[in-house]
Amino acid sequence: MKKEFILLTVFLFSLFIFFESCVKKNVTNISENLRYQPTYSIPITTASFSINDYFENIDTLIPGYPDYLYYNDSLLPNYSKIVSFNKRVQFDFSSLGSWFNRVNYAMFRLNIDNGFPTEAVLQVYFADISQTPFDSLFIDGPLVIPPAEINASGKVIKSYRGQYDVELNDRQMSELGAVNYLFVTGGVKTTRQDMDTVRFYPGYRISVQVGLRAGIDVQTGNN
Repeated sequence: MKKEFILLTVFLFSLFIFFESCVKKNVTNISENLRYQPTYSIPITTASFSINDYFENIDTLIPGYPDYLYYNDSLLPNYSKIVSFNKRVQFDFSSLGSWFNRVNYAMFRLNIDNGFPTEAVLQVYFADISQTPFDSLFIDGPLVIPPAEINASGKVIKSYRGQYDVELNDRQMSELGAVNYLFVTGGVKTTRQDMDTVRFYPGYRISVQVGLRAGIDVQTGNN
């Protein structure tokens, strides 16, 4: 037992001497070249859309019309399978200044609250200074958003809430410097496969929050 104690003491003392020499050696040789990669979250826009104008401009009931819907409990003919919405957002990515050239990662985050009893679709377009779209966020086509939860009477009892993260690919990253506007566009469907006639009410809306998370490559000192 005494022998084991002596061996343990010698081992710990040797370990202490080793680490002490490492610390003394390295403290005076810290590199002046430091690199770190912070990330920043940038809110871009929040928007809320209704499609009440579509319903309120529908003519009175036309007998024999093939498609109908209810709006505020009134039966109306349905002329369109989807009603569009859009918002233009001015956002100049080059306004990040010298930091822009150091962006090595970018991800868009969308928080969506769909209060309609039907599916919705959404796309975000990148546009240049002349407001001409040249690319889109969802490269495989518009995002399909599930409908809100409804009860047996067809009324919404709980909106659908989803969060969508989209990391930009190399092509999209290379185009960021040309982006001056974002177009948030989409549409709300007026039909659903499991219902003959859908009910809509004036309080129904779809809300969209768009934000950007960017990673910056920062280096200081000399190589």
